[in-house]
Amino acid sequence: MLVERDPVLVASLVATRERLAAQAVRIERADAIQWLARAPGDSFDIVFLDPPFDLPLLAPALAAAARIVVVGGFVYAEGPAPVDPLAMAAAGLEAWRAGRAGAVHFELLRKAAPG
Repeated sequence: MLVERDPVLVASLVATRERLAAQAVRIERADAIQWLARAPGDSFDIVFLDPPFDLPLLAPALAAAARIVVVGGFVYAEGPAPVDPLAMAAAGLEAWRAGRAGAVHFELLRKAAPG
């Protein structure tokens, strides 16, 4: 499932899906945070987040993604800075791997068991 709000990017994703004959890939035009809020809880093994860097969306996206990831599942996040440890902890996530490529910080976070 790919969720994208921008219609131009949705069209590009659809074209790529067709070129690759990847019919199993679903693409939905929607606000990703709203989509995550509607998705069934504990239903994904991994979620990839790449919100616009110029908007403060990473913390709310992390919280929404953590809700739908199974315990032991992962959230991959990209942003202009490392994920705030307080936002990570508030979402019930723990650092698994991290790195940087140019100006992009990327982190693989794992959903911790409650308690």
